[in-house]
Amino acid sequence: MNIHRLLPGLVFAALTATGLASASPTLLAPIVVTATRTPVPLDQIPQPVIVITRREIRESGAETLPGLLRFYAGLDVSVSGGPGQPASVFIRGANSSQTLVLLNGVKINGGNIGEPPLQNISLDSIRRIVIVEGPTAALYGSDGIGGVIDILTRGQAHRFHAHVGLGAGRYGTTTESAGASDGTSSIQAGVDLHHELTDGFPPVTASPLSAGYENTTVQAFLRAAVPTGHLELRQWQSTGQSDYLSYNLAPLSEDYNDRALSLAFDSAPTEDWTSAWLISRYVNRLDQNQGPDFALTRRYALDWQNNVRLSPMDLLTLGLYVQDARTASLVYGTAYDVHTWGRAVYVEDDWHTGPSRLLLTVRRSDDEDFGSHNEWNLGWNEALSSQSRIDLSWGSGFRAPSAEDRFGFGGNPHLLPESSHEIDLGFHERWPGVGHFGIDGYEDTLTNLIIYLNPTAQYPEGINENIGRARIQGVDLTYAHGFGHWQVRAEAVLQNPRDLVTGETLARRARRSLTAALHYHEGAWYAGAEWLATGPRPDSPYTTTIDPGYVVTNAVAGLHFAAHWIASLSLVNVFGVRYTEVAGYETEGRALFVHVLWHY
Repeated sequence: MNIHRLLPGLVFAALTATGLASASPTLLAPIVVTATRTPVPLDQIPQPVIVITRREIRESGAETLPGLLRFYAGLDVSVSGGPGQPASVFIRGANSSQTLVLLNGVKINGGNIGEPPLQNISLDSIRRIVIVEGPTAALYGSDGIGGVIDILTRGQAHRFHAHVGLGAGRYGTTTESAGASDGTSSIQAGVDLHHELTDGFPPVTASPLSAGYENTTVQAFLRAAVPTGHLELRQWQSTGQSDYLSYNLAPLSEDYNDRALSLAFDSAPTEDWTSAWLISRYVNRLDQNQGPDFALTRRYALDWQNNVRLSPMDLLTLGLYVQDARTASLVYGTAYDVHTWGRAVYVEDDWHTGPSRLLLTVRRSDDEDFGSHNEWNLGWNEALSSQSRIDLSWGSGFRAPSAEDRFGFGGNPHLLPESSHEIDLGFHERWPGVGHFGIDGYEDTLTNLIIYLNPTAQYPEGINENIGRARIQGVDLTYAHGFGHWQVRAEAVLQNPRDLVTGETLARRARRSLTAALHYHEGAWYAGAEWLATGPRPDSPYTTTIDPGYVVTNAVAGLHFAAHWIASLSLVNVFGVRYTEVAGYETEGRALFVHVLWHY
């Protein structure tokens, strides 16, 4: 890696924190845990971080989690056909399987193909989303090459709160939600329910048959103060049915069941030592209704983290992570049932004084199948003045091959882990009365990438091999400002996600994209619009198909009426643009949705 090639390409990219809150010098930077494992103000974190608040989720007008994420810089999102269909997120050009997704700290990446069920996570229950761009394997282990998406649901209650919501829209879509929570300083509890039913639309261009989708989400929490700290129990479950079309366009459906159960305990044994335990169980199961095919991931995990204050300027974090996983599948006659375990120890040193902050993280992972691996990350943050700062992040990561890579169609049990080395350099400047600007440039080199090779006489199903190499170089441009009743955000990405073997652009990554948002608030009502413009993208490494670029617009308006009521209208794809995310699959046309919420 040659840092001198990276420096001239840096361009402005702003702090995306709470969207626009950071544009006001009177507001303190929010505290973020995901990026460092310990509370650090957002403007002191060396890595690029996006924080999406509950208010931003509500006022985005998005109906789905993939639909929300696609309007943020550095995230290429593709959905294969509409509600409930598989969704992929590419962070900064890395593969979608190289993005780690956490739900309340619990890893929900499936063990079969390594991707999480983003399409089944209801926006109603999400309190906040934290996205860390760049390698996070030193903190969170395998799958964090591209970055991490940490989804946080509601988990605190300081008074009685209740809500009931109804929604309806195009494609025969209806939603119902309800919830209640209450608490004191010693005990808090709550439950949220969400149900969605839609007829959907034809998922593939070659058939007029629609694919429906039904989702029921239940999430609950119980938090109690105990003599030495706090104990918290969380349960999230998403169940339902998703229709789809087979390769020969026959209508099929599958039942899905996603569950994450966690028990957390945090304490402060001494004034300078805090300790936190997180014990979790995650289950992801798919069952085809027209045949015996299924996919199952079951993962138990323990994460024990200790923070030791060595001095007022130095915080040391020591941790242990252990997981036990089972992955099983039967697809098109190919079956496997794999049991694996892994463990890791990690250390992070957070040293800061005056305007400087230095973060050093190392992790040693031991995998039953892939042996020992070391990951590291070095982060540096320097405040040049009260209005500007410079950031540097440099690190490595790896991704263990999924069970599908090793034992599924074209599987190869001799695969090696994929690895990466990334460097990120940024500069951020806040001009009072003008807005927040910045510079962010990055280069990520990926090796041992798993590539599927076409069938041969020796391998009639084809075979996966570690022959891929890629380099992603890019720059982000972002601007954010709040003035009067208006808030504006604009982000542009210029990147070169290059396959070093073929010289081609990596599939489904746009070399250039622009996202923008404009929101207005006055008294009891709000309105806003968001835009996404993206350039052309290769559809697949196995074809010459190019998915053309497109511009899509969403709009939303809402009114707080009476004492406890909110009504909102959201219009997805305002201009009815026909566009393609995955060749052969349809995308959502112009669609109007109405929501009414009562809350207390």
